[in-house]
Amino acid sequence: MLLMLNFRSEEKFRLLIYGGGNRSIDCRIPKTNIEYWQSKIYNNKTRDESVAGALIQQGWSLFFIWECEIKSDKNLSRKILEFLDCPSLNS
Repeated sequence: MLLMLNFRSEEKFRLLIYGGGNRSIDCRIPKTNIEYWQSKIYNNKTRDESVAGALIQQGWSLFFIWECEIKSDKNLSRKILEFLDCPSLNS
C-alpha cells in the first residue's frame, strides 16, 4: 500500500492507494521466478482482503485506488467525491 487516507465525520471513510506491482492488478506474473511471484501475489491479496474485511466490520467505508489509475483515470476525482458524498467543487 502506498498511502492510506482516513476521513472521519458521522461516517468513517478510508481511501487506500495501492501500487500494482506486488498485487498483479492486471494479472500478469513476471516471467522469472514464477513460483515466488505467484506466492507473493496470492499472500498480498489474501492479506489485503483480510484487512479490508476487518475495516468494514469496524464500520469503515473503503475506496481502493490503484497507482495506475491516478494517471490514467480522468474521472478519478469525481469517483472520490461521489464516494465521500461531497458536492463537486465545480458546481
